[in-house]
Amino acid sequence: MAEQPEAEFNLRDLNDQELTEQVHDDLYNGLKTEVEEATHIFLERGWSAEKVLNDALVEGMRIVGIDFRDGILFVPEVLLAANSMKGGMEILRPLLAETGVDEGKLNPLGGAIALGHPLGSSGSRLICSLSHEMNRSGAEVGLATMCIGVGQGIASIWRRG
Repeated sequence: MAEQPEAEFNLRDLNDQELTEQVHDDLYNGLKTEVEEATHIFLERGWSAEKVLNDALVEGMRIVGIDFRDGILFVPEVLLAANSMKGGMEILRPLLAETGVDEGKLNPLGGAIALGHPLGSSGSRLICSLSHEMNRSGAEVGLATMCIGVGQGIASIWRRG
C-alpha cells in the first residue's frame, strides 16, 4: 500500500496560542525558516516586537535551556535552536530599536576591556558585576551576555528575588 503524502502544514491556520506553542517546538527542533515565518505572522497580527520576543522566542529558548540543563539536549541541538532564535531576532531587532530604550541602562559600567577579562572566569565576573549594579540601581531584571568565539555566545537573565 502506497503511503499518503502529508497534508501541507500552514502556520497561518494556527491561532495565537497554537502558533506560540509551534514556535517553541520549532525553536526546539532548530527550524529557523519556520521561526522566521511565525515571527512575521505574529507581527502581521498586531503583536508588538516585545511580545513576540518574550512570549514566543525567549520562552521557547527557556524550554531548550531546561532540557539542555537536564541532559536531554546537547550542544549541537542548542546551537541549532540558537540559530533559529537568531532568525527571529533579525526580524525583531529593528523594531525593538525603535522602542526608545534608554541606552544609559545598557552596559553602564563598561564591558570586558573596561572591567577586565579574567581567563576562565569571565562568567562569574559578569554575574558578580551585574548583581552589584542591580543592587546599586534598584533594577529588578538584569541581562548578562558574553561572546564565546567562533560565532557563539551566551546570555543569562537575572531577576531580583
